[in-house]
Amino acid sequence: MNADGTDQVVLTHDSGDDGSPEWSPDGKQIVFSSNRDWNGTGLPTYEIYIMKANGSNQTRITSDYAQDFGPHWKP
Repeated sequence: MNADGTDQVVLTHDSGDDGSPEWSPDGKQIVFSSNRDWNGTGLPTYEIYIMKANGSNQTRITSDYAQDFGPHWKP
């Protein structure tokens, strides 16, 4: 969206809870947490995902039984 809040665009289209987004330092990617995938225990688990700034190429980058959320970029 624009700085004034106009032209908002939905970047994720799944039934999970997507949150804690953070822009990469170069503005080209967004890292976020989501419970969209199930970990085999019958319960959704939060994992860390990364995507391009336009919402494409959403990729899970963690896969464990822990609740992974609140990702941050490091310099």
